[in-house]
Amino acid sequence: MPGRRAPSAERTACLHSSRRLHAEFAAERDWDQFHQPRSLLLALVGEVGELAELFRRLHAEFAAERDWDQFHQPRSLLLALVGEVGELAELFQWKSDAEPGPRAWPLKERAALQEELSDVLIYLVALAARCHVDLPQAVLSKMDTNRQRYPVHLSRGSARKYTDLPLGATSEDRAAEPLDLACASTGQCSTTATKDGS
Repeated sequence: MPGRRAPSAERTACLHSSRRLHAEFAAERDWDQFHQPRSLLLALVGEVGELAELFRRLHAEFAAERDWDQFHQPRSLLLALVGEVGELAELFQWKSDAEPGPRAWPLKERAALQEELSDVLIYLVALAARCHVDLPQAVLSKMDTNRQRYPVHLSRGSARKYTDLPLGATSEDRAAEPLDLACASTGQCSTTATKDGS
């Protein structure tokens, strides 16, 4: 199609690297057990993948043909994205974790799942483009941050947030705190007042 160009080798390599880094990061920490569809939906930590630029162009062309760019300001795109996430969440609402996962859903529900996931991705890519955010590069940067916040020896097999790990916070997140050996070894920590007094 005229005007379309394939993603550069550099961008493709960057995207593959991003996917690999996330897989390695989760495997090292035994987090695959937490990466079920429902958890991934709630976290909304999805890979955009190497089709991000294609999706952006397809959506831009679709909107331009209909003169919809005037409505696609960041705030409007964000609200549309939140609305689509809500529709996606409805598909999982009231389903037990003990039930078979989405792969076993009836065809009608699976079709709805594909449609809502697509809507979420389309709006996410469009919002990133409007905000001039390079998603593949942003993911690589975020994975570097996650590696610092979740050291393997402290986070493997744990669903705790980095601020709740023993010595889990980085200097950029909070001031260094003295090591409470009893807390680190038993997990029974004394309650201390926070900045807000709670």
